[in-house]
Amino acid sequence: RALASKIGKVLENSPAMISKLQKNDEIIKINNQEVKTWEDMSNLIKNSKLYLVVKKPNAKKWGVL
Repeated sequence: RALASKIGKVLENSPAMISKLQKNDEIIKINNQEVKTWEDMSNLIKNSKLYLVVKKPNAKKWGVL
């Protein structure tokens, strides 16, 4: 079973924290490519600048980072 593209933990002073990602945020897109699993995210990240679409828990809209 594939892991979901939800954030499980945000490390102190990490790029994720600086970008204001939080536990349970769900990554929807990276660089305009749809993401459904953690493996999808891993394959797209590869040390590059990222354009993320994030769904916050209990939010009515998606946010773009």
